[in-house]
Amino acid sequence: MIVDGKEFEVGYEEIAEGEIDFDPDNPRRYEIALELESRGQDPNEARKADGIEKATRFQELVKSVVENGGISIPMVVERVDGTSRLIDGDRRLGAVRYILAHDEILQENPDLKANLGKLPCMVVKGPLTEEERLRLLAHIHIHLAPWRPAAKDYVAEKLFEAAGEPKTKTVTRTTKGSIEKAKLVEDYKRLFSFKGAQAVSWSKELANIRQSLIDDEVVIATVEKAKEGKITSAVHVRDLRTILKDPDARALYVRAGTTIEDARRVRDLKELSKAIEKPDVPFKDYVEKLLIALRNVKFEELVKYKGDQDVAKMVDECMTLLGNFKAYI
Repeated sequence: MIVDGKEFEVGYEEIAEGEIDFDPDNPRRYEIALELESRGQDPNEARKADGIEKATRFQELVKSVVENGGISIPMVVERVDGTSRLIDGDRRLGAVRYILAHDEILQENPDLKANLGKLPCMVVKGPLTEEERLRLLAHIHIHLAPWRPAAKDYVAEKLFEAAGEPKTKTVTRTTKGSIEKAKLVEDYKRLFSFKGAQAVSWSKELANIRQSLIDDEVVIATVEKAKEGKITSAVHVRDLRTILKDPDARALYVRAGTTIEDARRVRDLKELSKAIEKPDVPFKDYVEKLLIALRNVKFEELVKYKGDQDVAKMVDECMTLLGNFKAYI
């Protein structure tokens, strides 16, 4: 098989699932890691053997394998010194292992265990270099099963690191902007190296922000706050897309010792003020903005009004009004 001018020696074999090593760095695992992190879960779970079970529509694939009595599309593995390392087919292998681990599925489908005893595989003679492996992976998913954007960008970033810009653009068919973003992600990854496996997702979120809003001061502040635990998730970095647009919120964010919550508070209160100034604002928007404002009240600010009857009267009036509103909802 020839891919982008490179010849690969490929054969066909049926291999037992237990003899195939999964790849924890598969692009789909990266997609799963991003999804886990966005839900506040440990992204490293995606790299475990059963991490693929958290993939989107995984159970649908399991159901399909059961209904079809096995898998028909061969997986792609690299053969090195007698071992078979998976290149493509992570979800299929995961579905097979899931089925074999659940006796109730096998009992209802008595022929399934035998059918899954050996799995169809296209075997590529290795060892492959990192560049060759990525080129082959990109070829498979460009022509056969397109990736989602996150996985494609992940491969582009890794291929850029292994082979440089011209080869990355040719193999992955990415745009100039995507290549430039890949370069940016590589630069940010070095700064976030202390985050280990999470460095990619942190770097990607920072690179996805409009770069006219980013300067050295913002980058340094973000790295320092990450080290200090004042930013704990790549999802928090995403908030900078709106925080940096507001001069006051930005100024507070880059100040030493402040948290991203402090900057959010400035941003949210300004949005509340703008909403109140607009005519014909829907009731739901008023309540939503009020809730944001109240959640941002600090305890040390609240205690200043202890014993203040005027403030207490206003609070009582708010409670009465909200109670009356609720009676109509």
